[in-house]
Amino acid sequence: MRITTTVLVLTLCMMVLSSCATLDKEECLTADWYTIGFEDGSKGYALNYLANHRKACAEHGVTPNFDQYNLGHNKGTDSFCVPDRALRMAADGHQFPLGCTTESYPQFANAFKQGEQVFMAKQAVYDIEQALHDIENAIEELKQQIEDNEAAIISDTTSRKERRQLLNDNKILQEDVEALLIELVVLSERLNEKDYELRQLLEHYGLTGLHFG
Repeated sequence: MRITTTVLVLTLCMMVLSSCATLDKEECLTADWYTIGFEDGSKGYALNYLANHRKACAEHGVTPNFDQYNLGHNKGTDSFCVPDRALRMAADGHQFPLGCTTESYPQFANAFKQGEQVFMAKQAVYDIEQALHDIENAIEELKQQIEDNEAAIISDTTSRKERRQLLNDNKILQEDVEALLIELVVLSERLNEKDYELRQLLEHYGLTGLHFG
């Protein structure tokens, strides 16, 4: 699943980053904690991300300047936690950034909820597309089985009893094909409805560039 896979990759990347030292020895010794705070805030990290720097720099006898980091972090967070970014992040399936607390950035939180609506609409379209793909594959497999049975029916090595069984099997297989074709039509109509809903949401929020498919 493309959307979910993207989110999973991003999550794994964050896990890898969190397991590594955030700053090396030279960076700790020459740290500008205001700038570091600003950079972290501008990435959506929560204030407690400083604990990672504290751990990394403790090995080198350096203690972060919390006041300077906090000032920079606040400025960086203000630049990051804007509604437009929230809308696009949520629409692309990203998790809510911990630095943008609902209490401090209510507009960001509201925009994120709107973006989640877009993401769910995208997901609905994608799920139906996948279901259609599975049905099409199933139909092709059934048709191939019918074709193989037909070849066996006309074979000189096939007994009369086997022919009767193969003919009966093909009748059942054909009924299965017809049932799947009906399901295909129903799902196609459902896809058109969901795709229309998605396009309406994208247009409403000015996110037409995010539409896939």
